[in-house]
Amino acid sequence: MPDSIYGYGPEGTMSNSEDAGDILKFRNADQLGIVVRDMHEAMQNFSKLYGVRDWYRNARNDQKPDKVIYKGKQIEQGNDMVLGYCGALQLELVQPGGGEQSIYTEHLEQHGEGLHHLGFYVPDLDARLSAYAKLGIEPVQTCELYAKGGAVTRCAYMDNSRTNGITIELIETRMFGIHMRMKPVLLKIGSLMGDLEKLRL
Repeated sequence: MPDSIYGYGPEGTMSNSEDAGDILKFRNADQLGIVVRDMHEAMQNFSKLYGVRDWYRNARNDQKPDKVIYKGKQIEQGNDMVLGYCGALQLELVQPGGGEQSIYTEHLEQHGEGLHHLGFYVPDLDARLSAYAKLGIEPVQTCELYAKGGAVTRCAYMDNSRTNGITIELIETRMFGIHMRMKPVLLKIGSLMGDLEKLRL
């Protein structure tokens, strides 16, 4: 979709005719991120309580490792993450493990299990980051995740000190350069293409 429809400049920055509020009008929240201590137990619990049957785990690209920056430092993280759907709402379960200190280990240490973030799939991550910067809000953690089948996901977790304690995650996923707004059917396609491993309880 052309950048001009959104009013962004050539490098994903806002045009002079827009302010941050115009860019940051989200249609709806796409994802609930939840930190858990035991992934298998959590998947069983969510399946029993909310009827989530199919879960998907990212098939990492061994030839191109993920890049994660936490508070300005590149880190190695050994998180286990799975995606599932409760109706149209995507659930992301995250079990921190191994690796270094991250936004997830920090949450588990300070708050225990529970809701971690609201996620929004966007076609314009750089423009959104520019809009938040105008409001004085910067990302605490960013990532570039490379899947085996070719999908690339860039994400940013915004500092929640000025968002009433709610962490906002901006997520941009592209396949062969085309923005993918994640839907249940796309997870199924991703599992067929090798980007995702399907887990069924």
